[in-house]
Amino acid sequence: MILKTYQIKTFKRISNHLSGAEKRLFIAEITRSYLSGNVRKAESVFGWNRKSNALGLKELTHGITCYVDIHERGNKAIEKKEKLGK
Repeated sequence: MILKTYQIKTFKRISNHLSGAEKRLFIAEITRSYLSGNVRKAESVFGWNRKSNALGLKELTHGITCYVDIHERGNKAIEKKEKLGK
């Protein structure tokens, strides 16, 4: 299916307002519906991350939302470091 420019802009705008599992589910549904589940094509057309899109497709297929520990990454707050004895 060929997408029109205004459709691409609309889907991008909607995805920018979502986050986490909601965003993965949205981009997976768009990828499945309009791009036959091709995550590489979705990356080139919409600029969406392939890994996030693949995870969203798996979540959509199996009906299970995966836990992504995004908040556990990076530098820890100084208060947590002091509690750990560093």
